[in-house]
Amino acid sequence: MGRQVVKQPDGNFAIWSSIVDDFIIEDATKDDIKSFWVGEKVMETIAMLDKTFADIEKTGTDTWGQTYEEFLETRNAVHSGDICEDCDVTENPGCNHCVGA
Repeated sequence: MGRQVVKQPDGNFAIWSSIVDDFIIEDATKDDIKSFWVGEKVMETIAMLDKTFADIEKTGTDTWGQTYEEFLETRNAVHSGDICEDCDVTENPGCNHCVGA
């Protein structure tokens, strides 16, 4: 179950699907294959994020069962004294507030 990129005799590329036992793309360039694969991953990521947002709207928490406020408490406990009060993030060397510039 899966997909395999194969090189055609003419130098172009194809994608073989073992799910349908057929080529799902033929006569493609390397860029065509990349674009197809990236597009597939984008759609998978969008679907995963849509489910995450729906779960949050339904339950009021993230997929770990915690709210923003609970994560904030954890961050403050772990990084107490390390939080930049001006930008409300853990101190980092790239922050103008944190480096005192």
